Amino acid sequence: MVVLAEAADARQVTIRAVAAAAGVTPPSIYLYFPDRAALLRALVQRGFQMFDRVLDEAARGISDPRDALRRRSHAYIAFAAVHPGEYRVVFSAAGLGPEELEVPPGERHPGHPSFEALVAAVVPCVPPNSDPLFVAVQLWSFLHGLADLRLTKPELPWPAAEELIDATLVRLGVGQGGGAVGLLHP
Repeated sequence: MVVLAEAADARQVTIRAVAAAAGVTPPSIYLYFPDRAALLRALVQRGFQMFDRVLDEAARGISDPRDALRRRSHAYIAFAAVHPGEYRVVFSAAGLGPEELEVPPGERHPGHPSFEALVAAVVPCVPPNSDPLFVAVQLWSFLHGLADLRLTKPELPWPAAEELIDATLVRLGVGQGGGAVGLLHP
């Protein structure tokens, strides 16, 4: 995962580089992975599993769906801050789409369950006549943008992430304390 995180572009990651980082010979990698794409898929899947565990743990035992969504959103930003390499691997590294990962026909990208979990967390929170998928994409776009910008522009005078998240959840109509303020799908 470190080699991939440092490269920031999966197209630059080789079996030789991964073997060197692991302290093994390149042929030994093939004992576990039939090819480079399978290795990359496994790394991306591992990163998304870490990410999902953090978000699930943040919402565990919370009965109010809006509070659970809020906690998951805060955990999203915390994951990026605590695990910047893994975050970049799963969300920002170039060359890790379905085609590059050679996702077999009929299978989904390793990150698809994470997106489904976000949509599922949004569903019980949306106002009537709102499209949960649309709101989930808005929320994901905001969270990813905030996480990525905080990683790449740490010198900016960022307001507290929690305040930005809470205000955005309210504006989307899925947060504590109010309905939507003009950001929902027409």
